[in-house]
Amino acid sequence: MTSTFQLLRPRQWIKNLFVFAPLFFGKQLLETTPFVNTLIMAIAFCMASGAVYCFNDIIDLEFDKTSEYKRYRPLASGAVTLIRAKLMIAFCIIFAFCLLFILYIRTNNLWLFAPITIYLLFNIAYSTKLKQYAIIDIFVIAIGFVLRIVAGGGASGVWTSHWIVTMTFLLTLFFALTKRVGEIVRQDDHRTSLKGYNLTFSYIAISILASVTIVSYLLYTLDSTVIQHTGTPFLYTTTVWVIGGLLRYLQLILVNNQIEAPDTIIMKDGGLILCFIGWISCYTIFLYVA
Repeated sequence: MTSTFQLLRPRQWIKNLFVFAPLFFGKQLLETTPFVNTLIMAIAFCMASGAVYCFNDIIDLEFDKTSEYKRYRPLASGAVTLIRAKLMIAFCIIFAFCLLFILYIRTNNLWLFAPITIYLLFNIAYSTKLKQYAIIDIFVIAIGFVLRIVAGGGASGVWTSHWIVTMTFLLTLFFALTKRVGEIVRQDDHRTSLKGYNLTFSYIAISILASVTIVSYLLYTLDSTVIQHTGTPFLYTTTVWVIGGLLRYLQLILVNNQIEAPDTIIMKDGGLILCFIGWISCYTIFLYVA
């Protein structure tokens, strides 16, 4: 049973916290109804992403069996059978749409089905074909996070700034590229899209995306509409944490040559954790205390 649950990669569900972003930035985190609706949507996304991971492991099964890094996954190692994996996909999708139906009853908003439906279709296309094309593959990943933001805004009924959508896309594109760097260095991925990347291109693109993300964030904090909506003109001071975090991350991959997955690097580095805590603390004070 543990192996079956691991097939859903629950460790990756932390990505679904992006669903809560509109609620947090919209100063509605302490409101019961929007929070419950957002929580339901986040759980639905956990189920949908679990189904996607199962599907991807089925598609890559033969390669994963011979991979130094992936042969210990539940399906590749034989801990979970192919039939059970397919049943888990069906269960997760049905569960996700049951939760969406509950949301529909609570909000009377039929459009809430759209983000997860699009997410599933995009990832089916990604696992079967799109991940073989350089640049398109990382765009699909970034769009998946944008869909989480859109879903969270729809579920909570909170206004979602175009800046939040833009920065989410840029930031996740940045992290997706850094993941490709690790795959290039390890030479342990069968996807042909890696032929469209090399370290020089990846490092230049990563630096550009980091720069554009920082500028976009600063413009967001200085936007008059955002200042009016949040009620504080001091959000720009949180930029120091964003710059510190991105520079620290670049240092880890370019200087220290860390090639783990982005979530692994972030969760185990004290400097990155400090930057995140500093940023979230300052933002919380500005929005909910000051």
